[in-house]
Amino acid sequence: MVRLRVLAGGRMRVVTLWRTRDGTYAVRDDQMRLLAEFWAEQDGWWRGELADGTVRRVWVPVREEDEEAAAREVTKRLLSR
Repeated sequence: MVRLRVLAGGRMRVVTLWRTRDGTYAVRDDQMRLLAEFWAEQDGWWRGELADGTVRRVWVPVREEDEEAAAREVTKRLLSR
């Protein structure tokens, strides 16, 4: 579990990032409402599904086996649009 500050919807929000056993990440707000889920595909590509059903793919390479840092960046990119 990691808490992050992200700019989403024009305002700064604190969100919680969770990694499940199957490698899927869940992003929740301070009320524990699901904002997005995402997972790594291949070659630095990640697929995310927002709570409203929007599907996005972003490219964030994993450097030196630091998947958590990549997941934090994916969270910021998914929610900032």
